[in-house]
Amino acid sequence: MFIELFIVLILIFGLWAGLRYFTKVWIRRPLSAFESIISGIFAWLFVISLVLWGILLVLLFLRLIKVYNVEDLWSFLIAIFFTGYFTEFILSSRSELILDETIDFIKDALQFRRSAQHRITVLELLAQKRKERSKKRKTSVERLRIEQEIKIEEAIAEQVNNLSKGKTVSITEIWKQLNVKYISHDFYNFINEIRIDPVRKRLMVQLDLTIYDEISFKDELEEMKLYRQVYDFMVLLSEDPRLKQFRSYIENIYLLCRRSTYNTQKEKILYPFLKAGVRLEELKETIGSYFNPRKLPELAAIAFKKGLPV
Repeated sequence: MFIELFIVLILIFGLWAGLRYFTKVWIRRPLSAFESIISGIFAWLFVISLVLWGILLVLLFLRLIKVYNVEDLWSFLIAIFFTGYFTEFILSSRSELILDETIDFIKDALQFRRSAQHRITVLELLAQKRKERSKKRKTSVERLRIEQEIKIEEAIAEQVNNLSKGKTVSITEIWKQLNVKYISHDFYNFINEIRIDPVRKRLMVQLDLTIYDEISFKDELEEMKLYRQVYDFMVLLSEDPRLKQFRSYIENIYLLCRRSTYNTQKEKILYPFLKAGVRLEELKETIGSYFNPRKLPELAAIAFKKGLPV
């Protein structure tokens, strides 16, 4: 039965690849009549293949109970392993695999339906509602505010789409335009750039900490104050509502802190004097209890040389 399982597995992967291709086409434009027929056949074959895979596993298990066979045992264990592994992989990579859109497309394809528009996301639905409301508003001030909100929502949608494609994006402009009621921190005023790397699942923040230009870190107390500020900022950043739409692409935070000095030509230059990286899971475990700033190097990867370039 190993051969039958292998054939069905190859069929499932092949059909899935075809359905993903048609999904991407469907997102960009309506399918033609011919494409709808082909994708409908693919969808039905894919569903039948999944059912057949399940039936083969059940039959193999029943055969193992009745007649023990080493070859059947290995076939069953390998099949169960692949089933569990790829199920977990697909569920944990919903955005990268455009899983939600693919499921919606398969539902339409099973009915051989020529859908004129792909599934409307929450962001797109909000944008549509904003546009409808903007037409009914009479005051120019309200109209301008709504248009600004629409632009921000469209910018967020565009960046989320880029992230889903594995592209590193900058959300600096979006960050500056979003107004939220949230706990403030001195470091927020010194944010120069914010980027998200979806491949590394990393939020990268560059801070120009001019408040530390003249501070000497020979005194350990100043170093501990800096560590306290860095820790508090990372905690607040991990829960910041402005990152709500991007959280699925963030698993760790990386800070690059710079301060300024003068070169031999008396020109003011910025140089990195502290780098800190931390995993969100480990950071959140410390929230709710007192954190000793001396333990920051144990929690996060720290590069710091008493204020010298790192």
